[in-house]
Amino acid sequence: MLKKSLILVLSLMLLVGFAVGCGPAVPDVGGQIIYGMAGDPDSFNPILYQDSASGDVLDFMFDGMMRRDHEFELVPHLATDWDISDDDLEITFNLRDDVLWHDGEQFTAHDVEFTFSTMMDPDYPGVRGGNFTAIEEIEIIDDYEIKFYLSEPFGPILNNLAFSIIPKHIFIDQVEEDVSELDAHPANRGRTQPVIGTGPFVWGEWVDGEYVRLGRNENYWMDDEYPFVSEVLFIDVQDSEAQMRALEQGDINMAALTPEEREHIMDEKGPEGDNTLKFEIIDDLGYTAIQYNHREDAFGEGKVNPFTDVKVRQAITHAFNRQQIIDQILDGQGYLMHSHFPRSSWAYSEDHVTKFDYNPERAEELLDEAGWKEVDGSDYRHLDGDIDNQKLEFTLLTHPENNIRVDMQVIAQEQLREVGVKADPELVEWQTFLNNHIDVGEFHAAILGWNLGSDPDPYNIFHSDNIDTGFNHIGYENEDVDRLIEQGRYAVDPEERAEYYAELQQIMSEDLPYTFLFAQTRTRALPVNLEGYKVGEIALYYPEQWYFEEISDE
Repeated sequence: MLKKSLILVLSLMLLVGFAVGCGPAVPDVGGQIIYGMAGDPDSFNPILYQDSASGDVLDFMFDGMMRRDHEFELVPHLATDWDISDDDLEITFNLRDDVLWHDGEQFTAHDVEFTFSTMMDPDYPGVRGGNFTAIEEIEIIDDYEIKFYLSEPFGPILNNLAFSIIPKHIFIDQVEEDVSELDAHPANRGRTQPVIGTGPFVWGEWVDGEYVRLGRNENYWMDDEYPFVSEVLFIDVQDSEAQMRALEQGDINMAALTPEEREHIMDEKGPEGDNTLKFEIIDDLGYTAIQYNHREDAFGEGKVNPFTDVKVRQAITHAFNRQQIIDQILDGQGYLMHSHFPRSSWAYSEDHVTKFDYNPERAEELLDEAGWKEVDGSDYRHLDGDIDNQKLEFTLLTHPENNIRVDMQVIAQEQLREVGVKADPELVEWQTFLNNHIDVGEFHAAILGWNLGSDPDPYNIFHSDNIDTGFNHIGYENEDVDRLIEQGRYAVDPEERAEYYAELQQIMSEDLPYTFLFAQTRTRALPVNLEGYKVGEIALYYPEQWYFEEISDE
């Protein structure tokens, strides 16, 4: 049994930030943070991980040269300051000289250079190399000064250089031997060798399927009093129903609530909480979508992939009552998405989207135009209206750990049946879902979401260069989309970038690489006596400064 001290659970999609905040002069050290994970993490290397469970752990263990504060501005972190040349082609960082890795080694510019040069290596096995294509050279001036030379101005570069730094002395042998095998290094998973960072919490242990345990970094560079919480425990709660039971029973006392959990907990505790809980409302910087496989051969040899036809994608979007999901499944805690950028992104433009509202009649017209027609003797449409031809049928994948997505499968199946489309729901456990289907492009369509980064650059997700090496697992190719993504990332002025992204939204809202569904507004339950955090638009920030006003010994 886990000790029932004052404990804390965070959500799968919690974006953690770090900055200086306010609190009492010297809060008591103690208490246990418990973080609920729906599924096992995959890797604890910041430059390799791809799942949100791993990312949640990493946010407590690693630092970058910069970080976002609760107003979403970049502020110094491992770097004390930086200077950008007038032509935007040189960026110089001055680094702190008082930072130690968790194993006692000194942090230097060599670690910074190693982190980014590894991701720039052609054999780097991760998916983030495209973030650094504009870097032409990295120069170590001395142990605490480093300069980046760019081949051309690059809008997202500061955001991308805020990435977590990894320790050169841990990984250098593997990178020099064969960087393509970096994922096999034991320090990525902490079983035979600890995970080493510079952050406020240090590695403890990982028990598969149960928990990841982190301890307080007593030598944290930011302040010798930080952090105030003694331990962070990430519990695999399996699914949202199990998380709700744990929250009810007091085994956890902070969570991002699903709409079902929110209604239940607020019925139990009241809308203002009680003497154990309080609530904060935060937007997601992300969204959920039906993601289509655009590869010609996705349905097998000799079969047509209907999703390569934009009219089919538009028809399904018209046929799917997305507002019903928000009203019934999300309990109204969300808003419709029509393109890639949620309203919490500075790149969002309400005036530059085409909206495909719920309209089954128009869906049927579009399917007819696409050649998928009704036929006597079948409840479903067939190619060219011939019952001997291919049926308009596809498998709709998602994972059982997310109850909302499971419910969405059922709604999609029912509503698409009304327009003659057969959607076959299939549930696959999270890691298998990712490894055997999404990452390798082996699916028809999937219900999946994005937790987006702080810069709106969508290069890794939609640019055709990333079909095999990035997050463009749907195999989407569009020359205009590629062009606008490139223009948006190689512009420096935010207003100019916003113009490119507005045009990009207009195209994507019509071409619909996905059926964009919704973005969520989440209610976070947290301990009534938790202090030291700041509420930003999309997250709770500064975990090294979180503390409990009273520490329970129970």
